[in-house]
Amino acid sequence: MRASPGRRGEDRGPPLGCSQEKRPQPRLRSVKFTIVTNYSEWPVLLRAWAEEVQRLIEDFRTVRDEHYRLSRFQEREGDWAVSDAELVRLFRRHWVASQKVVWAAYQFHRWHARHARGRQQQPPSTDTDLKNLRDALEHLDEAIWLDDVTLGSPGEKGNAGRALRELPGGSLIFGLGFDEKIMDLVDVGALSRETAAVIATLDREEEEVWQAEAEDLWALGYFDEEDHP
Repeated sequence: MRASPGRRGEDRGPPLGCSQEKRPQPRLRSVKFTIVTNYSEWPVLLRAWAEEVQRLIEDFRTVRDEHYRLSRFQEREGDWAVSDAELVRLFRRHWVASQKVVWAAYQFHRWHARHARGRQQQPPSTDTDLKNLRDALEHLDEAIWLDDVTLGSPGEKGNAGRALRELPGGSLIFGLGFDEKIMDLVDVGALSRETAAVIATLDREEEEVWQAEAEDLWALGYFDEEDHP
């Protein structure tokens, strides 16, 4: 992959005989980046989301572990050791970190399927629970409280709350665990392994493309015998 923005000559100051006050003002312009790849259907976006999922999983685990550590510390030592306000703050961070993983994982799966179709391969099966969880979180402002900790659909029909109705149990618990599953539906360990495998596959495909190009150039006489790849 190569990225090359369009560029013009450097600004070398005002022309001779032109004062600083009369210096021509530069025109604003957009800069276009050309992405050049040797694959079908922009695998750069698949890699981008795979890498982002891995980064967000690290963030998720960091805040989850901190939340767990202080929760257990409060259980052992009492409220004087860790305030409820501090635990609520960590819950907020934990919740947002969880939702970011869900959203990025959904994008990763979409681009994984698109990449496979572009290469005329069988796309991976759709993770229905992930899609419904992503949609439910995206439209959680439509939900109503079914009890003190459960969020549900505002009705049995209609678009509002549809994704919530599709979740296992037809609702979402407003709470977080301290294990490797986000909201009991997304296994971050499995997701981490899946994204790592995709990145390794993309690395191998890229190496194969460059190897094939080098072989073609060698056949055309661009390399000496000792430079043969």
